[in-house]
Amino acid sequence: MALGKPWLSDNGLRAEKRTCRSISLSWNPDTLDIPLGHSTSEDNFNFSTDDYLSDDNTESLDETNKPWFEVQMKVANGDSWTTVYKGYNKKCEVKDLNPDTNVNFRLRSEIDAVWGSIILAATDASPPNAEDLHRAVHCNAEEMVLRIIGASRTAHVKKLLASHDRSGLSPLMIAAQNGNSNVLSILLQSGAQVNAKSLSTIKTPLMFAAFHGHLSVVQILDRAGAEWDCCDKTGCNVLHHAVNGGNLRIVLYILDRTGKRLLNEKDYSGWTPLMRSIVVGRSTEVVKLLLLRGADPNATDKVNTKSCLMAAALLGKHEMVTQLLLANADPSYINANDKSIVDISDNFGSEGIKNQICEAINSSTGLLREELKKSRKFQHLLESKDPVEAPLCRIVIVRAELTSK
Repeated sequence: MALGKPWLSDNGLRAEKRTCRSISLSWNPDTLDIPLGHSTSEDNFNFSTDDYLSDDNTESLDETNKPWFEVQMKVANGDSWTTVYKGYNKKCEVKDLNPDTNVNFRLRSEIDAVWGSIILAATDASPPNAEDLHRAVHCNAEEMVLRIIGASRTAHVKKLLASHDRSGLSPLMIAAQNGNSNVLSILLQSGAQVNAKSLSTIKTPLMFAAFHGHLSVVQILDRAGAEWDCCDKTGCNVLHHAVNGGNLRIVLYILDRTGKRLLNEKDYSGWTPLMRSIVVGRSTEVVKLLLLRGADPNATDKVNTKSCLMAAALLGKHEMVTQLLLANADPSYINANDKSIVDISDNFGSEGIKNQICEAINSSTGLLREELKKSRKFQHLLESKDPVEAPLCRIVIVRAELTSK
């Protein structure tokens, strides 16, 4: 970039431009006492690649009337001077310097062997890198984010915004995860890709915001064109992530925006958002909302064809079991391992839930003895001589018979 006030020596040497790796110098021979028509000497002189040569690579006709110049450089606090230019030009560029470094320069001409006054120039600091931007976003440092983006060229800004940290997250994902609405807006306005995905988990910024419960960020991303139907590495969509986080307001916002199209979608384990809310989530209110909006209470997974009610019973979540039963979840369902919900409840010591299921079988669902006997599992138990299984099944059937009278 151009310097606001170039450094100037007493013989016309000045620093014109600088980058983090170079400094451009120029000098004005008119400030020097050089007689016209003075001939040059080539004794002990090596021409630089910038010698005054015409396009046809021949020496200019009036070259003998021009003096040569020599520029030397010394890094501040250095021990010795180094020649960086000798030639007829009135300018040169010194390259391969270190960033953020002070450098001394001096100039002399063929006419006068005395060196002019020393000027001090400095290279720019290194341009901001991806680590700088990630750190600024993590710290929610709005001014630093603006400074980093403002100090970078357009192409470099694009690289910074698309960069990933050690966790595979872009700056926008970090802002979404941390709930930094202002920083997130700055990044989006600077060109961050709203639907970019993390390197390892293939998650979008919207998924990070939904899981961590940042409604304002979800809304900003939505207005910026975030896609709702994307899936991550495990097949989870944004609703899966929202119920994992258990934030009721975000789940409600997503359902209002997407209707039923994500409601019963399954991840690669066969879990719907309802199943994930039961197994991973912590909020019974989220389960109630999903059921109210039409989530299938009898959806099963891919592992053991476990139903939502089985999952709730297995984990001992009484309130969720109640909500599922009210939504007409099938209490008599038997999975691929020939296990009923009563079996699961009994095996894992959930006496209260076992009683809930038994009551639901003979009361809430209105199953009669004939219907129970159609179930191969209950028929097997009825005929069983097992001292634990047989009495339990007979109790259930008796209750159903009493209910039918």
